[in-house]
Amino acid sequence: KCFSKNTVASYKAAFKLFLDYMLEQNNSSLSQMSLDDFNNDNLAGFMDWLMAVRQNSPATCNQRLMAFRSFAKYLGIRDFALTSVYANICKTPPKKTAARVVDFLSEEALKTLLMQPDTSNRTGIRNQCFMCLMYDTAARCQELLDIRLKDLFLKTRAVPLMKVTVNHLQRYLKLFHPDYGSRMDDYLFYTTFHGERHPMSRDTVQVFMKNYGRAAREICPDIPERVHPHQLRHTRAMHLYCGGMTLSILSEFLGHASEET
Repeated sequence: KCFSKNTVASYKAAFKLFLDYMLEQNNSSLSQMSLDDFNNDNLAGFMDWLMAVRQNSPATCNQRLMAFRSFAKYLGIRDFALTSVYANICKTPPKKTAARVVDFLSEEALKTLLMQPDTSNRTGIRNQCFMCLMYDTAARCQELLDIRLKDLFLKTRAVPLMKVTVNHLQRYLKLFHPDYGSRMDDYLFYTTFHGERHPMSRDTVQVFMKNYGRAAREICPDIPERVHPHQLRHTRAMHLYCGGMTLSILSEFLGHASEET
């Protein structure tokens, strides 16, 4: 499915918790279980157990449920006779969560934010390029940090770039990767310690975006008090949606498994 390692770890955790629940509540060990145990009754009980015993939030419970729905879809692909497992799991309702307001920037606020880096120095050019690329692709912060030079032309989920973003990227490559072509395994965005390149961290991105947000707020009142990396993903999604992109296409663009997300 080309999911990130974090998603795989989350799905693995969901199954481990389900096994703990089945052993604790039904006295069923892994060796005693079968696909028949992945049913509405057990999953509904599992969801209640997560909230009552594990003190998980409704959102976390729903994330666990999505792992089992994804697993059930996989079963149906491998064996059509097992599509009944998916149908049964779909009977399990998600927990109700409070409506969440999507945190995004207006076009004027975005423009002001992107103008904050001092592009007379290397760091400013890097940070501006990062934010432009993040907005244009609507990628998650870690997805950009995981990109290596060889990935710019070969990605599982191909994302087109605007010409202006390509210009930023080419400027950045000339400055930070003058040997581009000979070190294709290098990370696109990096920091240098003791003369060696290391992947840039999310903390670094959060710090410079927070600082740029504070500076931009003095110029544009539309800038929210807290500016963070994921905001650019939300912003790109909202701008595309307001521009007429349908939810089905937007869902594909963002790499979401469902339109509900």
